Amino acid sequence: MDKDFFQAFLIRFRVNCNLRAGFLPANYNDMEFPFRIYKGAYEETREELIKEENPTEEQLKIIANAYEVFMKHLEESEDYGFAEKEMINWAESIKSLNKGRDSQR
Repeated sequence: MDKDFFQAFLIRFRVNCNLRAGFLPANYNDMEFPFRIYKGAYEETREELIKEENPTEEQLKIIANAYEVFMKHLEESEDYGFAEKEMINWAESIKSLNKGRDSQR
């Protein structure tokens, strides 16, 4: 999987998360942490990428695993920034992700 695809996933995931977070009430701290918005953002991002990028099964598996890493850290910390950082660190450790498009040709 190339880095460009993961970056496309990450950008779209961020946008979809922010769009959903914008619909939270101002006092959402009084509620349970809204984990469901991240699941919806992931599912929408995945569908967008399938329609527009025609990803391989390997690419879909890697973004699914990245999302699992994100959610694990989000559930532990309830800190989006920390969870995203840990997901990126995880992705950077994957050798196939570190290949750019030019190196795969």
